[in-house]
Amino acid sequence: MTTIGFIGTGTITAAMVAGLCAAPASPAQILVGPRSADKAADLARRFTQVTVAADNQSVVNGSDWLVLAVPPQVAHAVVSELKFKPGQRILSLIAPVDDQWLDAAVAPGRLAARIFAASVSSSTSALRSTPAWPAHDQHRLHRHRHDRRGDGGRALRRA
Repeated sequence: MTTIGFIGTGTITAAMVAGLCAAPASPAQILVGPRSADKAADLARRFTQVTVAADNQSVVNGSDWLVLAVPPQVAHAVVSELKFKPGQRILSLIAPVDDQWLDAAVAPGRLAARIFAASVSSSTSALRSTPAWPAHDQHRLHRHRHDRRGDGGRALRRA
């Protein structure tokens, strides 16, 4: 069974965990870091699949998939302290940081995708974000942005 871990336990993580736990095929286990103790404890109380880890490295060690959901201001400090597992799949929700740095920082893990949250409404727990495209496939995100403008990607084909 798959274990998903979250480094950073803020509003975005809480919304994602709630959604995962409500899904028909929810993960066997979800590990959350202790960063926001009250939110982490609330998630563990509400969902039987959620466990609060002792520290962020314990989240990494116990997870098949890992979600990085820390503010960009602390990303370097938090991520640089972690030792990732070979082949571990990582999803980054960190607002734009240098791709080369992040790829190197998570090695020997593998950055599977990056999602940048545009906004989070804590009153409705609604999360609006750009699509999840693999980090190595950013041209599709560019094409998607053109498609959203209603031109069917023609601007991209003209370029």
